[in-house]
Amino acid sequence: FPDAQFIYITRDGRDSCVDYMESSFGPTNIYCAAHSWKRCWNAVKEWREPLREKGLWLDVKYEELVREPQRVMRGVCEFLGEDFEEGMFDFYKTDLCQARGASRDHAPLGKPISDKYVGIYKDLLSPRDQRIFAAVAGRELEEAGYKNDVEAEMPDQRMIDKYLEFDGRIRAATLDGFEGHIVFESYNDWLVDQREERRKKGIWNAADAPVVFPAGDPDEEYIMGLRASARWKKHFSIKRRYVGDVVL
Repeated sequence: FPDAQFIYITRDGRDSCVDYMESSFGPTNIYCAAHSWKRCWNAVKEWREPLREKGLWLDVKYEELVREPQRVMRGVCEFLGEDFEEGMFDFYKTDLCQARGASRDHAPLGKPISDKYVGIYKDLLSPRDQRIFAAVAGRELEEAGYKNDVEAEMPDQRMIDKYLEFDGRIRAATLDGFEGHIVFESYNDWLVDQREERRKKGIWNAADAPVVFPAGDPDEEYIMGLRASARWKKHFSIKRRYVGDVVL
């Protein structure tokens, strides 16, 4: 799709980390949450300017979107070549948004646009967590146009190792808990298995297949949309809950 258009929404990484850690999926501590936000910011750097020069890239700030939705959405529509309609802001009245909004993680979908989630890190991140975020992703935060307001404090390696291991354990152990997205995870795991089955049948060959991102990346499983790594799902014997056309 050579003429595909990209809209990249950036949110204050500290607020994003709060939502990461309070959700039923995703990073579970400040070190891993900051790493995830940093990764998302850096992942698009090489694409932003080349695509912007072609008129195919638009950056949108989350904070501007929720504070001035009319202005921002008119700009988005102009970028896309679509007509602006007031009805866009009635999205929360749809059956889909009302259904999704009934869950804890997606509650804002069932309500009108609001700026109540801007700056939530000031109340919900401890001073220490704010310092850890600054150490992990402070440079990227400033690149994105936000201001660091604390001194950076990187944990020692022993603590980092603990953050990483406990993040993996908690992600897997809570998959089948309250709103843990076990069905979504099971479906993604099934897709991975189907790809391997096609390889065994000779449909594709590892020697002939190019190495495509994120293959081999330390965060490969998370980037592919999985909530937890296979290592920890196996460790906790997490059973799949997905029924499709093919029996698992």
